[in-house]
Parts: sequence; C-alpha cells; structure tokens
Amino acid sequence: MKTTDTTSTSLAKQLGRRMADAVDRATVDSVGNWRIRRFEVSCHHPLSETVAWEAPESLVYSVKPNSDTEVLGVGCAISIEERDMKRVRRRMVELDFPKAVSWFGAFPFDAWQVNAGIWRGWPPGLWMVPRLTLRRRAGENIVHCTIVSERTWNRVDGHDWLETCLLPLVAQAATSSSAWLRQAGAIAEERHFSQLVDRALDAIHSGRFDKVVLARQSPMRVQQPLSEVLARLVKQSTTAHVFALHWHEDWFLGASPEELARVEEGQIFVDCLAGSTRRGRTSIEDLALSRELLESAKNKAEHGAVVDFVTGRLRAFATDVSYPPQPGLKRLPTVQHLHTPVTATLRPGIHLLEVAASLHPTPAIAGLPRQPALDFIEREEGWNRGYYAGGVGLLNGRGDGLLSVALRTALVRYPDALLFAGCGIVDGSVGEDEWRETELKLAPMKSALS
Repeated sequence: MKTTDTTSTSLAKQLGRRMADAVDRATVDSVGNWRIRRFEVSCHHPLSETVAWEAPESLVYSVKPNSDTEVLGVGCAISIEERDMKRVRRRMVELDFPKAVSWFGAFPFDAWQVNAGIWRGWPPGLWMVPRLTLRRRAGENIVHCTIVSERTWNRVDGHDWLETCLLPLVAQAATSSSAWLRQAGAIAEERHFSQLVDRALDAIHSGRFDKVVLARQSPMRVQQPLSEVLARLVKQSTTAHVFALHWHEDWFLGASPEELARVEEGQIFVDCLAGSTRRGRTSIEDLALSRELLESAKNKAEHGAVVDFVTGRLRAFATDVSYPPQPGLKRLPTVQHLHTPVTATLRPGIHLLEVAASLHPTPAIAGLPRQPALDFIEREEGWNRGYYAGGVGLLNGRGDGLLSVALRTALVRYPDALLFAGCGIVDGSVGEDEWRETELKLAPMKSALS
C-alpha cells in the first residue's frame, strides 16, 4: 500500500523553500515575549496537497462551511491542555496574543471522562497556537503565512525548520495496527446495535429519559494518502466544516454539518440539527422524502426538543434570540436533516467558550434529559467516545470563532481507521432503521478513505 504520494512530498518541499526564502522579508510585531512574522509566498495548488499521514509536526487543517479558504497550522507555539472552558479562556487572556492570531482546538464528548483505549494520550481538552499558520483562498496563487516565535528566534534554525516542517517522515511499510484496534472497545454488528436500541427503548418506556443518542464505531483500512482524503472531503462536503487534527500518532478528521456555536462581531449563531432521513435516488424521490421528514410528528418532536434546549440555554448569555417558527432542511450527500438556525446577540463580556460549555452536549448528540441519557451512554455503549461528538474549531483574540460538533468523523492511526456515527433514539425508533441511518452517515468518510 502506498502511504505518501510523491506529488505531495514534492509540493511540500517547494512550499517550504519558498517560505524559507521569504521569511526575512516578513513584517514583525512584538507582543510580550513573542514575535509575530507575516509574509506571503506564491502557491499554485491547494494546501491540502502538501500534507501526509506521516507528518513530523502537530498539524491542523480547516475549511469552514461554505468557505473557499483553507487554513493549515503547522507545529505548536503554545498549547493549553485543559478541560475547563473558563480556565482555557483565562489562560488565553493571560497570554495576550495579537487579536488576529488564531487558536485551534478541540474537546471531548465528555471532558470529565478519562480518555482511554484508542484515545489514550489525548488531553482532556486541547487548544494551541500553531508555530506556522498558512491561509490560501481557492483560485488565488498566494499563501498568507504567519509565524509565532519566541524572542530568541534563531534565523538559521528557523530557515531549516520552514524548509522541512511539511515534509513527511520517512514512510515505513504499512503494518497491521490490530493492537490499537483491540483497545477500541465495542464494535457492534447490526444485531448487537439493534439490541442496544431495544435497551434504550426499554429505558424510555420506563420513564428514565425521552431521548438518547447512541453511536457506534466502524473499522476500516485506509487506502488513500491524506492529501486525497482531504480533497475528497472538501469537494463532497461544501456546507460542512472539514477539519483534520494531528496529535502524536493519530489523526482526527471529519466533515461536520453542525455548528455548535459561531460568533461574529457579537452575534452568535447555533445550528439545531435533529430528525433525519436518507437522500433520494432521484430528484422526485428526494423531494418526497423531504416532505415526509418535514411532516413527521416523531422527527418534529425530536427536533423541537433540541430547539427548546438551545434557545433556553442561549437566553442566559444573549438577547434577541430568534429562529424561524418551522424547521427547514439541511441536505448532505447521503442524508438530510431537519434544521433550525438560531441567532442572538451576546451580552457584553460573554465569550464563545462560555456559551459552548453551556450548550455542550446538546440533546442532538446526547439526549434529554441530559444526565440520565449520558449515564446510559457511558454504561451501555461499551466504548470511549473520546473527541467524537465533542467540539472542534478555531477562534481569535477578538472573540470571533467557530466551534463545530465533531460529527462525521474518523480517528486514524495509519493505516487503520475507526469511523463514528450516531442516531437519536426516541419512542417509536426501530433498530433496523437506526442502523441504516448510521450507515448513511458513515458513507462519506468511507468513500473519502477508500
């Protein structure tokens, strides 16, 4: 199996040389003990084409929904490994980076559960400022580069690092990672997943909760270089937040359709996604399925509970909470969801991280009431969700940023991958139908990795 294509290695080498040649012409800002260098270099190809599974550095990649701009962060100038959002925010303020410097980060589904199994070694929360951040807009041949370094920047070492920071480590022959996969916990077949759904329905009928979101993991062998995987995800998921996070030996990547919270100039935006059906094989069938979803009492009730939860929580942090009276549709390659966009105005002094901590996990990924549903998930699912269904995104010093729910994701320890998908269980759910829904949600990532 070929792990790294020669084209991406060649492009990474070319870009590294251009950056090393250009950095001496950078504009330099001083902030405390930090130096911020900004410069531009020519680049005639997407940034995704320069990355490989064998990356030598911590790395983040991000394309926001409906955006034509790629962001690639390489290396780590500083990191915050903390589960408590208030402490994360306090530490960001203390570090006092320039307002335009971006923090990239992620947090688990359950920050208070120890990351174990395949997630062993991942921190309880991770935020970092990359050593090097690259931005490129599609159709443009310029990359905007930002380097964050200490005052003690060594020119020669800096040049050497820029030339090699994107080059893959020497690729080794792909071997089985069966030992890693054995740490994954339960990998359910359809029969076992249906039994889990039945146990959830018993709990619903006994009054323990009204809804629980069950998830499963699906193993597969990666067949494509990372550059191709990212290109496929971006192409097939234009309305999703495509991301990749490299930490030690692992890659966490996905194409999330759901914004947990986004802040722009004091306005906050939240997606409510709940209630799903498949896409039609023809436009006529697709329209019929859409109408059926919009008229489904079961799906509308499930969706309404999510909207009520989100708007109720938002009112503690914001004013002018508004949303359409009826849900619309968000159409993805294999599924379509009931969708209600919620907007509000943040109260002075309120930060995106505070709101995210209150909203997460929403009923769309956990259940309702939340704590009994979470207890059931921890007791019955049989595996550690880790960062799946947590949050992932980026934010700047002005408080603007995007945090997406980490859905439609995979954890890759090359050449093996575990893919994740879930579904909401309410009264009336059928195990066979829920299995098919998770299969539809897994399909885009399977296609990208195959």
